[in-house]
Amino acid sequence: MAEFENVQVWNDFEAIFNQQLPIAQSWSKLIDLLENIKAKSYWTQVRNIDIKTERKEIKDWFELTFSTDEITAETKCLWVGIQEYADKDDAKLYGIYLSGYDVAGPDEIDGDEPSYSPEDSMIILDNLSAIEKLINSDSDDYDFLDWLLPVAYCSLVLDDIIRQDLYKLLVLRHNDKMALAVGYDGGDYVTLSTIE
Repeated sequence: MAEFENVQVWNDFEAIFNQQLPIAQSWSKLIDLLENIKAKSYWTQVRNIDIKTERKEIKDWFELTFSTDEITAETKCLWVGIQEYADKDDAKLYGIYLSGYDVAGPDEIDGDEPSYSPEDSMIILDNLSAIEKLINSDSDDYDFLDWLLPVAYCSLVLDDIIRQDLYKLLVLRHNDKMALAVGYDGGDYVTLSTIE
């Protein structure tokens, strides 16, 4: 049976990301890539998650956050972190949170205190929780997919929002552009399209 090669799959994912395709198309290409390496029964369900609904929820949360808590003038870079949470029954949930920093880009965030820390800075993503349950049913590649799929999903959805229909003036109150990255604190991340 074929194995997932971490570096190669990451490079292939970055190539898909860099094509800047519509989210449904890029997500489908990523799942096709993974399924071609290892055929699993859950790929059809993972491919067909309801991205459109959750994309709208993420966009609304993003814009509401910037409307409610105005971005600070010193903020030059935004970070969307991916975190695991547990519900009251200790089931794993995924969420993303938003913060801002007074550095030019994500490479320069090194334990700095945020310059922008909105009050309602976190949202739970039902799709990631559903994907986690599906891939957990087959533990062979769980550790790999549980690392890759959250950062891939979040980066593809957020970049699509930035490129298509984000109300950018909410972010660009004090600057003519804003760097943005999504990923794991102290781990892998993707630099998204610049908001400008």
